[in-house]
Amino acid sequence: MSEKVIFTKGRNAVLLCQKEDPTFLEEVDALFQGRGEEAFVLGQYPVLSTGYLQPSDFSCFCPQNGTLAVSDRCFSQTGKLDETLGWAASADYLFRLKQNHFSCGTAYSVKSPSYQVLPEDITEIWVDSLLFDYKHGNFQLRKNVLSKLWKAIKTYDMSIGNYSRKKLLSSLPKMLISFIRYTLSGEGERSESFDFFRQSCLRGCYVCPERKTEPLVSVVIRTHRRPEVLRKTLDLLRQQTYQYYEVVLIEDGEPTAREMVEEDFKDIPIRYFSTGTPIGRSAAANLGFSLSKGKYLNLLDDDDYLYPEHLELAVSVAERDGVDVVFVQDLSLSIEKKQDTPYEFEVNEAHFMNFPRIDPFTMSHFCATPDNGVFFRKEVLDYAVGMREDLDANEDWSLWLRMLTKATYSVVHFASCCFVVPFNEQEKEERIRKYSAYNGLQIKDDLLKYDISGEQISSYYQGVIDDFAALEAAGILKDHLQHELFFWNVEDAQQYLQFAEEFQEKATKKESGTYTSDDLVRYYLGMVAKNQKDITAGM
Repeated sequence: MSEKVIFTKGRNAVLLCQKEDPTFLEEVDALFQGRGEEAFVLGQYPVLSTGYLQPSDFSCFCPQNGTLAVSDRCFSQTGKLDETLGWAASADYLFRLKQNHFSCGTAYSVKSPSYQVLPEDITEIWVDSLLFDYKHGNFQLRKNVLSKLWKAIKTYDMSIGNYSRKKLLSSLPKMLISFIRYTLSGEGERSESFDFFRQSCLRGCYVCPERKTEPLVSVVIRTHRRPEVLRKTLDLLRQQTYQYYEVVLIEDGEPTAREMVEEDFKDIPIRYFSTGTPIGRSAAANLGFSLSKGKYLNLLDDDDYLYPEHLELAVSVAERDGVDVVFVQDLSLSIEKKQDTPYEFEVNEAHFMNFPRIDPFTMSHFCATPDNGVFFRKEVLDYAVGMREDLDANEDWSLWLRMLTKATYSVVHFASCCFVVPFNEQEKEERIRKYSAYNGLQIKDDLLKYDISGEQISSYYQGVIDDFAALEAAGILKDHLQHELFFWNVEDAQQYLQFAEEFQEKATKKESGTYTSDDLVRYYLGMVAKNQKDITAGM
């Protein structure tokens, strides 16, 4: 990477911008006139990958080679980019800005041109992440960096991904020289790895389609007596790169959040409604749907979060493909709450939610996405009706199944939203216990009938075989089968063996027809029972 610095007419510096665009540079100058910060992390377009936002406060520390805008004074004092760090140059510069006590804000709606991270870039990104950790790390962290490097050279390290050992070896002279330079500089102080590589790759990278229209989007949020939890969700909505949205906020019960919303979020287009007395999760969502004015809807709970590019991505894909529903990837954050006011938590784990094929068969036995990962036309509710108000859990899963009876849809494997789950084992078990009372009820629905072609039923069958083969190769098939039987409250798996035979026959004959969710789950459980029997027989 060669240093890339562009100066605006106002003498502000734009770092790592891909090309000079006069309109974009004017927007950068406007930032410094209208706000108090001396540096900004900018959005990226058409490649959506603004890096990993710290989920505890959603401050951006790690734009993946992203564009920074800094004032003339700020640039003069902080100095040039460290060209050695390549992909981590932005993260390094942002770290140095904070070391020099400059305030840095985010301006994701000001989007700089960007490029896609390709699979062959993995080795370089990982090398740059090691250099970043070494530069800012203390003695122990630097020792860990050298240990990681030696392990990757000596034996292929699967945790890194599909890296090239040949490229890694060719990078060694550069790395060794940099290690010496950083050691002599005496700058290292961090005791923990920032893990730039994992964080820069965690969400993925996606080229956003060109958007020619700006339809209104209604973000429906349901909340219940948790104004401080809600505050964090609304804070992140402020950073959306897509500005044509409204928030329809339904408080299920007394108006505990009204004052906070009206006083602290005047800059967001929020329409607040309180039901007075509790009406339940599903009824609150349905009320929000009915009050929405947008062409598209996106549902959130008050502890769900949308990354800055989420609405931009969903609108662009929906309009390009002309589909009713867009399913996007979610990140799952396992958290421990630290305090209630202000609401703060610590993230212990962050990983992709399992996001397999999206189709009526898979979705019938596995909910592949939570609320915020489903973006849909309001017209879908004409036949999906809405959420079942007899369900206090799995009600979103039920709605997705109803949508799939007729909806056209696109699937995006890029994490543009996230949700939280408890890390504490006791809280986790309580959550599972609450949901387990409703397991299976979501498929007991007269609306869940699907016209499935012969090719589709054959594909569904092969998909289960492939999935179970992958689980077996990973050594977790037995545990998975037991979990599935527990989830579906199956006491005698043998009674489902007949459905495995029926499923195989229909798949072999490619027998089209109308199938219910009940049918599809029975076929799946038949395959579970068959594999469990095979494992038992082989022991």
